[in-house]
Amino acid sequence: MQDATRFILENFKQIALLKENGNSVTELVMGADNAVFVRKTVPYVGLPYRQLQKLSHPLLPKVFYVAEEDDKTFVIEQYVDGQSLQAVLEQQGPLPEAQVRDLALQLCDGLEYLHAHHIIHRDIKPSNIILQEDGAVRLIDFGAARLARAERSVEGSGYGETGAA
Repeated sequence: MQDATRFILENFKQIALLKENGNSVTELVMGADNAVFVRKTVPYVGLPYRQLQKLSHPLLPKVFYVAEEDDKTFVIEQYVDGQSLQAVLEQQGPLPEAQVRDLALQLCDGLEYLHAHHIIHRDIKPSNIILQEDGAVRLIDFGAARLARAERSVEGSGYGETGAA
């Protein structure tokens, strides 16, 4: 086992299992300093977590550690406190127009940032949008995300999304 994988698996204690889906596991974990994080094990490699680790934007959870081994990706990322948009909609029903506009603008700003760094999320849905108490929006679950290779089209206008699935 590689040192990075061993570190991710052995230095964070599971607090709760958040989601298990096929071979993907998302856990709430605690580090040695009692800080809370999310640990993900995804049965794929080549996901954009290393690129996300280098980025900083209010929409994105901070990625602290990434390791790839045996066709799996292991990630430690920031725990984002809040409620999913899905849960809020189920509890409260439709949101006021002003709040919807604010959420959409925050999402668009973050997606523009991601796309400028050639990352395509590919799974934007209410359960992957976290609303925080202060009104901030966070986008989670990059397990389906891919890198897009920017290529000029023949006419020289626009970009083509040619990242492999």
